[in-house]
Amino acid sequence: MVAMLGETTGESALRAMASRMRADPDGKVLLEERPRIRDGDVASWNLASLPEASLGRAYGDFMASHGFDADSRAEVRYVTDDELAYVLQRYREAHDFLHPLTGLPPTVLGELGLKWLEMIQTGLPMTAMAALVGPLRLDAAERAVLTRHLVPWAAEQGRAARFLMAARFEAMLAWPLHQVRMDFGIAPAPDVDALLRHYRSVGWGGRTGLAHLAPWKRAGALSREDEASVAPAVWGSWRRPAHAPAR
Repeated sequence: MVAMLGETTGESALRAMASRMRADPDGKVLLEERPRIRDGDVASWNLASLPEASLGRAYGDFMASHGFDADSRAEVRYVTDDELAYVLQRYREAHDFLHPLTGLPPTVLGELGLKWLEMIQTGLPMTAMAALVGPLRLDAAERAVLTRHLVPWAAEQGRAARFLMAARFEAMLAWPLHQVRMDFGIAPAPDVDALLRHYRSVGWGGRTGLAHLAPWKRAGALSREDEASVAPAVWGSWRRPAHAPAR
């Protein structure tokens, strides 16, 4: 039901995503070759043989440590346009690469941080729905981490980074993880576990001594600029998708 809703409500966003992919050299290759990320592909990459600090090794360790498999991603069924169906399929299958790329864990809180990032980059309505409804499952400390740290991080990084949907992760497996981040202009997310420990020890409203936990920017509330841009993004970003910065 959730997958069907996501597929039937995002056509305009998918068209905008496809347009941005065509404008990017790597994204254009993806649309022409339409590679998949399935268990057979992952097995052929020999991730365990890659350097420890590489993207591929980090992805393999992430998948293995959490018992995930690439084939668990649902096939797109309700998008009739072949290119748009591939764009949505790629979005689903590339998602797990975003965890080692950003450092966010596959918890409800970590996934919400990624949904905010994806919402700002893609404008998909399903990401906005998750960003709005998901916080209902969080406790007070988790909500504090989300609103005070992850949302500001996602707002800044989502606008500043290259379009992540154009990433040919398969061609970057041997790259050092820090080099992949530099190439896409994205900084790791704040340390979620450390922030949760802090808020649970001093109370969810505490803010003392948190700057070192958010190296991308000093911890704090959204700037006025972010407040003005993030709220409209929830409701209308799929109508007015942000343009990717020049490479």
